[in-house]
Amino acid sequence: MVIPASNVNYPPNPDIEIYPEDFWEELRSHRIVSVEGKKQRICQYCRSKGVRYESGSIIITRHKCETCQVPLCKGRKNCFVKFHWEFRNLTKMKQV
Repeated sequence: MVIPASNVNYPPNPDIEIYPEDFWEELRSHRIVSVEGKKQRICQYCRSKGVRYESGSIIITRHKCETCQVPLCKGRKNCFVKFHWEFRNLTKMKQV
């Protein structure tokens, strides 16, 4: 199942206001898609932040950004948007 970024409500809470409109425009070229063959991968955003399940297990996902080819959670944790926001800011800092 492919969900275009422009058609998804990220996230359904007040945090959406922390992201400027130009960020949402940039994000439209990225889509979250299922990993081929439904293989499970480690969410790279959760991994970078040290997020784990309550049991201590690593967070796994069956989704990735089609453009970046990075495995990311979709849903309530909103790793897809958070990853792109942090990557965008990191890239801009390196350009300065």
